[in-house]
Amino acid sequence: MPSFPDNTTLNISIPKFNRYEGVILVTKIHDSSNLIELEQCVCLLQAAYNHQPLYDYLIFHTENITQEQQLRVNSIVHPANVTWAQDTQPLQDVLAGLPPATLDTLFRRCNQPGASGINTTQELTWRHRCTDGRFNMPLAYNWMAEFRSKWIWRRPELADYKYMLWFDTDSFATMAWREDPIEYMVQNKMALLMGDYGLHSTPVASGVKYRIRNAYNTTICKVSINDTRFTTILDSNITSPCLEFGNVEHVHGFFHITDLDFYRLPVNRLWADEVIGHDGIYQRIWDDQLAVVVPPAVLAPHRMATLDQIGVCPLLLHNLQVMDHHEARAFTTGYRGFKAYWRIHGEEYFPEGYGKCKDYVQIGHRRRRS
Repeated sequence: MPSFPDNTTLNISIPKFNRYEGVILVTKIHDSSNLIELEQCVCLLQAAYNHQPLYDYLIFHTENITQEQQLRVNSIVHPANVTWAQDTQPLQDVLAGLPPATLDTLFRRCNQPGASGINTTQELTWRHRCTDGRFNMPLAYNWMAEFRSKWIWRRPELADYKYMLWFDTDSFATMAWREDPIEYMVQNKMALLMGDYGLHSTPVASGVKYRIRNAYNTTICKVSINDTRFTTILDSNITSPCLEFGNVEHVHGFFHITDLDFYRLPVNRLWADEVIGHDGIYQRIWDDQLAVVVPPAVLAPHRMATLDQIGVCPLLLHNLQVMDHHEARAFTTGYRGFKAYWRIHGEEYFPEGYGKCKDYVQIGHRRRRS
């Protein structure tokens, strides 16, 4: 296991970051039970990076967050601006508007063996686990994946922005950033920068490559990655063997930066419609990790990169691992969660955040599928 952090990283001075127009930092929570994690995350991110450029924040939420709770989070990142936006109607209202066939399919997916039957919209809650043939996840998680795959690109709150830095609330900055991924994104006109690539994939047996073809009139045969670039082999033949061969690998979803104008292109919005489809509502298998990677892989592989390819190292801890461009993959820290790391090294390695954030660091680690 490599040392964490290494001396090379620690000895790099912290530069002054430029502020670029049209940039916003975005995340999503489900309800007030996520607020402790959110407060810890944004405090660390603000101290590690955003205290300099002071980009706006946008926080989506599904259930109601009180004004008092919002103001508490706002105060942590002040003077950065924060917008809060509810991302859906109440679940029962959404279900009431679904076509009967779609609702019947959802009921069948959510009726688990050994559980009491679900036959009405009033019986279904965000906590219910529903299968999609591959995953068995709560509706709340499935909605998050669907929202980030399709609906986020159409949100009016993002209309005036060009670049979105997405961060999951269980990704925690471990020290001040020495490089600025936004600068690279803007100056190189990238469509997608991602924390990692290829840790997960959608099986070809799911029919994913047919959905790609339906949107782009071609499908992915293979995406290759080396130290400096991505390349994609496509095939537009309607009988292409690629339609039945090879899984589609994903972006790692906890941290990425996207060119919103690129993802708002009509063909990419068509892809978002196609990947969710009439049968995709509240399913984990058609998720944001797939939805985000396909558009640049098909249209502009030269405009996508991982952080390790460009030498940017924000050292975010997620799922007990830290993304480090000095290594080929994420590595485990050797600590039993963020709180253990923070207690031992926070003051030494992250003095910029230790004083401000020590009262907000309450979450050690919560492993979840992402």
